[in-house]
Amino acid sequence: MKRIRSESIALEKLTAWDVAETLLPEYSYQQYKDLEDFVNTGGQLAPIVVAEDGRIIDGYNRWRTAQRLSLTHIECDVYAYEDQAEMEVHAIVLNSKRRHLNKVQIARAAARLADIILASDPDAEEEIPVKAEKTAKAEPAEASDSGEQTGADDQTEEKKAAPVSRPDQAVRNVSHKLGVLPSTVQQVNKVDKTGDERLIAAMEGKTISIRQAAEIAEMEEDQRYQALEAIGEERKKRGEFAEIFARTCGESQRKLQGMGKRIKDAQFSESERREMKSSLNRVIGEANMLIHLLDESTGTE
Repeated sequence: MKRIRSESIALEKLTAWDVAETLLPEYSYQQYKDLEDFVNTGGQLAPIVVAEDGRIIDGYNRWRTAQRLSLTHIECDVYAYEDQAEMEVHAIVLNSKRRHLNKVQIARAAARLADIILASDPDAEEEIPVKAEKTAKAEPAEASDSGEQTGADDQTEEKKAAPVSRPDQAVRNVSHKLGVLPSTVQQVNKVDKTGDERLIAAMEGKTISIRQAAEIAEMEEDQRYQALEAIGEERKKRGEFAEIFARTCGESQRKLQGMGKRIKDAQFSESERREMKSSLNRVIGEANMLIHLLDESTGTE
């Protein structure tokens, strides 16, 4: 892969490439409008990345925006690639760095990148040995044949970690490159392999966490359905409680605000003020306890 030139290219000479196009969701109407407003007020579209044959590697939405604005040309960085695999790797790395790419999409990109790496060298060793580490022996000091004391600090032994399979090592490597945990890649891959549209939609919509989705993916189909139903019901109950909680807090806030107005206009004895402050401190204490519980509670995302 090598960048060979930068130039302004006519829009009709560029084409969408389905591989790169599907890595990111197309802009929403509002996102397109925001970008159009930016350009119309003097902003510049950043150069897009294209292959020599005009296929767009990175910048599909900017290309679409230029079309919507009836522009004729757009600035491009043109790259030469050895093969399609190299194009895909570049597209994945570029696109997965975007802010609006969520964790599931990044994990899928990492899985695809790992597949490309494995396919590029199918004859490699199936397992990748891990370098042995020198570690101190936890043995008591003993006298050597010469009469000198030999301590544990002077002794080492080789500790070998279990070999890592090529697929696992590939996932580790690309996960580090794309900034996602290897376990997340494996979990998303496990869910996708079920082909269960409801489970996949629940994971993508953050109705359940990626970890929960991976656990459900190991179940039989009827069990998955029951698990999703149970989670949906629990989510509904949590939502109802959250609404009641917010409404209760709002009502309490309004009542306290009303009392604040009366306090300004009233004169209280010292004992009355102490009792009112004590009551208010109890309320504050309970509120702080609830905040602590919310901070400690486990989220679903």
